[in-house]
Amino acid sequence: AAAKQTISVKYGETVDSLQIGIVPEEQEAVATLQVNFVGEFGEDIGVAPVVVTKNGPEGEMANFVYGEDWTLPEGYTFAADFDEAAAKQTISMKYGETVDSLQIGIVPEEQEAVVENAEPEAEAVVENTEAETEAAVENAEPEAEAVVENTEAETGAAVENTEPEAEAVVENTEAETEAVVENIEPEAEVVAENIEPEAEVVAESTESVPEEGETPIESKEMVEEALDAVQSE
Repeated sequence: AAAKQTISVKYGETVDSLQIGIVPEEQEAVATLQVNFVGEFGEDIGVAPVVVTKNGPEGEMANFVYGEDWTLPEGYTFAADFDEAAAKQTISMKYGETVDSLQIGIVPEEQEAVVENAEPEAEAVVENTEAETEAAVENAEPEAEAVVENTEAETGAAVENTEPEAEAVVENTEAETEAVVENIEPEAEVVAENIEPEAEVVAESTESVPEEGETPIESKEMVEEALDAVQSE
């Protein structure tokens, strides 16, 4: 304000008391950010880095913001979440400084699409597998029930078939036993008939020749006892 006021002096006079405060003009400087792009695993993928600059008073701070000052190359996306987080933070530096150490992993957008498509396919495979497993279990249950029913039916039929066979065996055994008994009785009768004449002959012979000291009556009794003994055998 003092410098810009009108100062009036008579010709022949000198005014040397005016003082005006001054400072050097501010110097501008450049802040430089270089973003390097690498692959998913940090490998070089041949994509040129992005270099961003800002001018400002030397010594003051410059801020670089993703989406405003720089972005990814066309056709690429972030390789991982931490790459996206690193890129979207505000990067600050002083005017006159350069930051060239920032690396961001990127992948082609088509690769990301393939991964996204693979997830629904994997889910579909899992769902189909579960459905097939359930169907197999459902189909197996009727088959198992049918096997049990067939087994029970076969067991019942076997029991039914076995009972008539057992009854037939018993009937045959009884018939055979009766036949044996019937066959034995005539043979026993024949034996008895054969024994009786022999006993009579013995009796007659005994009666005709009594032993010494015995009477005929006693000999007859002895013959009868012998006959009884033979018949009992």
